[in-house]
Amino acid sequence: MNMFSRPVVESPPVVVEPHELIPLSQLALDMPEPAEGWRVFLQSRNIEVLRDDVGRRSISKSDVRLLLEEQAATEDAAQRKRREQEQAAVVADELRRSRIWSGIPASAHEGFNPAAAMFAADFESRPRRQNPVEEALAGDTLTFHPFGQQEAG
Repeated sequence: MNMFSRPVVESPPVVVEPHELIPLSQLALDMPEPAEGWRVFLQSRNIEVLRDDVGRRSISKSDVRLLLEEQAATEDAAQRKRREQEQAAVVADELRRSRIWSGIPASAHEGFNPAAAMFAADFESRPRRQNPVEEALAGDTLTFHPFGQQEAG
């Protein structure tokens, strides 16, 4: 016999009292039946299906408690994810709406026709060229501005 091997000992069968069993039909009121069916679903989680004193397929209360806690955790995670998605959608919508040009108020340029007022507002919204000192102080780049026209030749 190998010194590292252990003899296989089977655990004694668990005896569950009939009053500790919950029928699957009653569990179905609190949990929707899985797509693969109760038998496959419960076997994948190593939950034994027993017969209660009336003969209904049942599982123990402790297993039902675990399944309901798992379902509650899944629902909480889904609800949290929906809230996060809704918040992200609200932020994205606010950003999108802030980028839409709202136009100019009618009282902004009294005496101008609408086209002239919009042209003036567009001209005012354009970025103006910085002088070399402002550009150097900004620290990004420095553009060379020649003083006069250079003759080709």
